[in-house]
Amino acid sequence: MRFCCSTTRRTTKCFERRLRLEPLESRCLLSAVSGSGVFHVYVEPGLQAGIQRALNVYVADLSTEGYQVGVREFAGDAAALRAELQTQWMNNSLEGALLVGDLPHLMFTSTDNFGSSPTETTYPHDLYFMDLDGTYVLTSPGKHLNGAGDVGPEIYVSRITTGNLDITGKDEAALINDYFAKVHAYRAGDLRFADRGIVFADDNWSSWGQNEMDDLYGEVWAINSTAETTPAGYLDALSQDYESILECLHAGPQPAQEHEVKVGAAWPVVTNTDILQANPRQGFYNMFNCSGARFTSPNHLIGTYVYGGDYGLNAVGSTKTGGMLEFPDFYLPQGAGDSVGRAFMKWFDLYAFPTDSPLDDWRVDWHYGMTMQGDPTLRPAIMGDGPSGMAIHTVENVLGTEGDDTLEVVAGATPEQWTVLLNGVEQTIAPVAVELNFDGLGGNDTVLLTATGGNDNLELRPNHGILSFDKYTISATNVESITVDGVDGNDTAGLYDSHGDDLFVAAPGYGRLTGDGFSLQAISFHTVNAYATGGGRDVARMYDSAGDDVFHATPVEATLYPSGDGDEFFCRAKYFEEVHGFSPAGGCDAATLFGSAGDDVFSAGPLEATMRGQSGGGTDARQGYCNRVKQIEHIRGDASQGGNDLAVLFDSDRVDSLEAATDQARLSNDLLGFLYEVLAFDRVNATATTEGDTKDVTEPLDFVLSLQGPWHDTT
Repeated sequence: MRFCCSTTRRTTKCFERRLRLEPLESRCLLSAVSGSGVFHVYVEPGLQAGIQRALNVYVADLSTEGYQVGVREFAGDAAALRAELQTQWMNNSLEGALLVGDLPHLMFTSTDNFGSSPTETTYPHDLYFMDLDGTYVLTSPGKHLNGAGDVGPEIYVSRITTGNLDITGKDEAALINDYFAKVHAYRAGDLRFADRGIVFADDNWSSWGQNEMDDLYGEVWAINSTAETTPAGYLDALSQDYESILECLHAGPQPAQEHEVKVGAAWPVVTNTDILQANPRQGFYNMFNCSGARFTSPNHLIGTYVYGGDYGLNAVGSTKTGGMLEFPDFYLPQGAGDSVGRAFMKWFDLYAFPTDSPLDDWRVDWHYGMTMQGDPTLRPAIMGDGPSGMAIHTVENVLGTEGDDTLEVVAGATPEQWTVLLNGVEQTIAPVAVELNFDGLGGNDTVLLTATGGNDNLELRPNHGILSFDKYTISATNVESITVDGVDGNDTAGLYDSHGDDLFVAAPGYGRLTGDGFSLQAISFHTVNAYATGGGRDVARMYDSAGDDVFHATPVEATLYPSGDGDEFFCRAKYFEEVHGFSPAGGCDAATLFGSAGDDVFSAGPLEATMRGQSGGGTDARQGYCNRVKQIEHIRGDASQGGNDLAVLFDSDRVDSLEAATDQARLSNDLLGFLYEVLAFDRVNATATTEGDTKDVTEPLDFVLSLQGPWHDTT
């Protein structure tokens, strides 16, 4: 369906862009990996014996990099596989999984709105195995037409699906063995690529160019003119030595075994046979074409790219009409050192939305078919560059003492420009170093780290921290106090709590998380995210800027960012039992407090409001929540998530105005400059203490309105 790829749906909102590179909840820190390092391989029953030698090499390679790898055959349906992944994630901090062979998938039904009328469509849906903290409600086998809550992924999942690629002339096991041999060669430096990328954008997307991928590579070849985007031009691009390609082409009707290339009014094709014979020279493929990644179809395009030739290593694409969009949010994490799997997970966390929001259902249409084939632990632009037989991966380890130590690091663009001082003594760092690891050992230790001023990615946990930039990482462990200065740039920090009661304080460009025996601080970071998943009763306090800001709070998370088109900062607190938003700096700020699916109470007085409930419900990890704002002029309470909800409004000591109609009520005072709005509550109680307060009620109301005190009708 060629209409599927119209650019009219490609909408970038400020809120989405502020969420870029959000670090997700990994549970522990290893120097060679950016997540927990716990990684499982699940194999089709009966297949493992034929690929065991290749698996042994793969596991050894991953273990060398710091992964904790488990391998097992799996027999069961899709629900059983998801339950297994949930158990491993909850109990063992699973970071990601690779499904090898013909393992279960969920055929999922949702409603597409690409054409003139809504159309139900059914397709393989691998987000089902990645979103592990939510509940899928299927109204019939595979059908899911309504949803709510946090549907973002907790882990990354990829597949190796080769049993239906008869076009290659090889059987399932042979293709898998050949594939793992390529992966090992890439890790060892025997399979190498030029560190550069291609963006091939056919006529419908001719405005897409180098900027889609330049967060990963300094050199990006944009092929987007009508003279170049022909079948011959595409096959020529596939023959060139570039590590990654973003190919924006239509795919033919299912089973989608060919690309359609627009040339004038004609649509000549590039078939899977053409691709197989071309033996593409790229390792990583981003397939922006409808259903090109439908791995259940015979001789699927995604498998042809990854398993059909000598170079393919990994691909992402859609099993349905749609594709990725917002490509920088996929390539930027890779440029900061993340694996393709973690980058895919981070991208999906930004753009996976429930199906019940009319404003966001386009994300379901476009993205719910997204899937990955190939090893998800690979890291483009970092691996595959070493001389034959070895990979360049130099690690520098600095050890503290059993006493109190201070490590000071000023990170330049390369190790030659790093300044590293331990207790005032300069440390020698090899110029080929890729990782710098500090172990504080005993004592009460402090790390003071100044980042590069580029696009840095920071993750801090009690006694642990890691800074990633370009292909480098700087990490610290057994350290009680960590302070990192991001300097400037599009930096992102993630702060993770302890098992005790912790306090998070955030302001524009700043975040500090403290608890028993630790202090974590991020300064001059554009984006600061904090997560309270470790336990205890945790509190977040968020402070505004001098400009106009927006505060949003749900039972799960709270965010603070500039209003309008501003993009100066973004602060987020997730899974905290209490969140308090303050506006002492000025500006005309607005806050929205959302209720849960349970019973909630919203109360508002002059320039202050609170929303609280016993449980957030759905995907909320907390039992009981309280979100509060103070000194904010415009406050809105939204109870549209359900439950039996109550709003309580208190007037000021001046003359205030109450308005009520349908499912809304408003209390305001123009002189004091405040406005409270409540939406979709079952009951609203409004109290007047000042003679002269007015009311304007338009019957009938969708809620019960109770009035106390001297309210007078508007004349």
